[in-house]
Amino acid sequence: GGSGFSERRRRGVSRRCHILLRMEPSDTQPLQRVLVDKSDAEPVRPPGYIKLGAPLPIRIPTSPVEITMDWLTDAFRFKGYLMRDGRVVSLSMKAIGEGQGAFGDLVLVTVAFEGGRLNAPTTFVAKFAPVCTGTVKRLETRVIFLNEAHFYNDFTIQDGACARPECYLVACEPRSSEPTFCFLLENMLPATTWTRTEGCSSLPHLQMVMRMLARFHARWWGHRKAPPLEWAMHPSDYAGIFRHVFISMHKKGLPALARCFGLWYAPVLEWLPQLQGRYGVLYELMVSAHTLTLVHGDCHLDNIFFSERYPNGCALIDFALVAFGPAIRDVCFFLGTNIEPSVRRAHEDVLLRTYHAELLAAGVPTSYTWEQCWRDYRLQLWWPLVQLLTLTPTWAKQKKARTGMWAERPTAADTKLKEMYDKYHPRLVAALTDHAWDQLLSESDARC
Repeated sequence: GGSGFSERRRRGVSRRCHILLRMEPSDTQPLQRVLVDKSDAEPVRPPGYIKLGAPLPIRIPTSPVEITMDWLTDAFRFKGYLMRDGRVVSLSMKAIGEGQGAFGDLVLVTVAFEGGRLNAPTTFVAKFAPVCTGTVKRLETRVIFLNEAHFYNDFTIQDGACARPECYLVACEPRSSEPTFCFLLENMLPATTWTRTEGCSSLPHLQMVMRMLARFHARWWGHRKAPPLEWAMHPSDYAGIFRHVFISMHKKGLPALARCFGLWYAPVLEWLPQLQGRYGVLYELMVSAHTLTLVHGDCHLDNIFFSERYPNGCALIDFALVAFGPAIRDVCFFLGTNIEPSVRRAHEDVLLRTYHAELLAAGVPTSYTWEQCWRDYRLQLWWPLVQLLTLTPTWAKQKKARTGMWAERPTAADTKLKEMYDKYHPRLVAALTDHAWDQLLSESDARC
């Protein structure tokens, strides 16, 4: 996921006003409304809502060089940030976001206006879809940018129950042969941030993340693939093809994992004889046996900003991988790969209890017990490895060719990526072995 918004880390918390309405942990009423019959609840659309793909009265830029004062003047008049005769009188841009998986072009934009309204942003981030080569890459880009476009465009921040950047403009041509997307998003700084390479050991901040995720998951708990989430990927899509993809990923990805990172994952690779031939059972355990909700899909520290101006103390960015899935999946990815094993071991119980308690406070049925939550967490710790398996076949080729992270002279981005994964691997292996995941699989299999 992109980490461009965290161009530099700012310590200390800003007290500036923010458009988000504060929702304290005890204030559960906004969520209770949608837990009665969420599938039929009307989404709360943002002011000036326009359906994605509808014609816009402005040209859609394809790269930062097309962001000009004239274009911004037209765009901000259209969105109501400028008066009829208002205009942008100065413009500066700075590239951000290189390394650790940043996807798309990101620039920090600073502007000044004549005739600007009070809510007109003077600094924001512009995000563009990357230039793609090949049909598969174009399809992948279209899917993930459409995900993010819908999440920003189709309902308000409060109705989505996830603090995120305010979106000043979503401009896209999703049906064009070349994916064209431009987002103008709130600059999240100043805020307190950590990177996933360095990790975070602050229990209060880790609890903020648990509460944020619980509120988000509770909002969409049990929601059908129906408006306003008709666009989100669901395991039942395409006649259940994701089950076959899941099985294929394991068959191809695990041998590639051994070639890429065999030393790191030696304890896990010892479980292969137990896993072979049972990937279908594993899919049923990890996907089909759960009440689904909307999950972020890439909840790591580079995508989280901490500030008292956000509900529950933090906000998320980068919604490219939003999809239907088991709620605990986001928690597993965060706790299993973002913090040191010693920190996780010391605080794991209290963090999971914080998450579970917040789920229930937000209206998730009490039939989802603590015992079930804990068991789901232990089982879903495999999911961060599943996400890794989507990449290992490509990495195995790079290692053989001595390119990418294995190049004799890697780029700064590849060096940064390697530093991150050098932390990711031991954290994940420790989480899986601490919880004797192989034994849990045997126990779960026996119950099927």
